Amino acid sequence: MKIKKILFPIDIAHSSELLADYAGLLSRKLDAGLIVMYVAPDVDELESLHVPHISLEKVEEEILESARKQVSSFCEARLTGMEHEIVIRTGKAYREINNIIAELKIDLVVMGTHGQGGLERFFFGSTADRVLKGAACPVLTVKLV
Repeated sequence: MKIKKILFPIDIAHSSELLADYAGLLSRKLDAGLIVMYVAPDVDELESLHVPHISLEKVEEEILESARKQVSSFCEARLTGMEHEIVIRTGKAYREINNIIAELKIDLVVMGTHGQGGLERFFFGSTADRVLKGAACPVLTVKLV
């Protein structure tokens, strides 16, 4: 099986530098396209809050614009000279990652896991676990320290 497309979901709030090295190395060695993805929080979950004078559409636009800038900066710093595509979505990270896997026919996912345990993992699960369970392709996880 030839790996043609690698999906590299990142979390702006946590360190993805090590992951960029893995994703970049695999992309170069396998001569595969690299798609960097970020999933922003879904503002629809905020609809129940009444915040006067603020449009949720405007908030979402601001979040997406900020995400685009941060992801672009990350890619310029960590993926210098590498061709890559950037995909920004809103929603639940695991759901959007699995949607992109299907939509773009991704062959491999390279993503981090925070190695959470105990009650936090019991109640919330992890994005990596949920992607692993739903992915239609192999998923390489790297523990972030």
